[in-house]
Amino acid sequence: MANFAYYEQLEQKINSFLTEGKFKEAFALCKESIIQYPSEPRFAKIKNRIEEAVEEENEKRIKDKLEAMKPLWKEEKYLDILKTLKDLLIASPNNSKLKSLYEDAENSYKKQFKKLIEKFSKEQHQRLDVILENNPGQLIEELYILTKENPGNQNVKNLVAEYEDKLIAKKIEDKKELLSSNKYDVIENFLDELRKIGKANKRIQDIEVAIKSRKLEGEIVQTKEFVYGGEKHLDTLVKLEKYDKAIKAAEEILKVDPKNIAARDVLVFSEKKYKNQLKNLAADSIEKNFQNLQTEYAQDKTKFIKI
Repeated sequence: MANFAYYEQLEQKINSFLTEGKFKEAFALCKESIIQYPSEPRFAKIKNRIEEAVEEENEKRIKDKLEAMKPLWKEEKYLDILKTLKDLLIASPNNSKLKSLYEDAENSYKKQFKKLIEKFSKEQHQRLDVILENNPGQLIEELYILTKENPGNQNVKNLVAEYEDKLIAKKIEDKKELLSSNKYDVIENFLDELRKIGKANKRIQDIEVAIKSRKLEGEIVQTKEFVYGGEKHLDTLVKLEKYDKAIKAAEEILKVDPKNIAARDVLVFSEKKYKNQLKNLAADSIEKNFQNLQTEYAQDKTKFIKI
């Protein structure tokens, strides 16, 4: 009898929570009672009633929320709609109507966002085109501001990269005459300026390749001209028997053209001839000095000391 009275008391308390709309408290107390008194069927029945009441309340709440959201659909405030629907889905995850509405709102938001991006892109293109045409020096600062105000935005990154490339292209066009010249130091300074705008820009890389190729071609032509002129000069020096100068000229040619066979042959030939020249010069000098000594001795013997 005591247990029956206690069960009645628990049931009344649970019903009181339900009347007050305190579903969480009612469910917690009911669940606790089922665990403590598993043989008492009334608590299981009350639990079912609570779940039905909660479901009914959720349906009413969802209906009211959906009704309140109608102006948001008209105003196309899809982001606010998505936030509200997300909260409702947490309470009722299997609600097919909510899922369908969420999908509609998500698709509408994507379309809206795409239009906003297209509008933003169009407006920025128009604005940046005017700056590029009339005041290109201001463009870098404008691109910096865009990047700073839209951190991590890939569309803005693409826009900035596009106009960095346009600015570089404009500067290259303005310096077309310089870039076709052989003023390589001035060109390198100009390229340094371009690298500050876009270091990895392909236009800059293409110019670097072209300049290196042109410099190399010029060096090859100069080398060939030097070698050709040197070979002719070598031939003249050998014919004139100026072997010491021929050696120096051959060595200079071999510095720029180490595989030059003609210069190497002349070097070997001239070194041998030059050694012979030195020997002959030494012999002639000794002979001449000896003759001079004989003449001097004949003229005045007192100048010489006998050993």
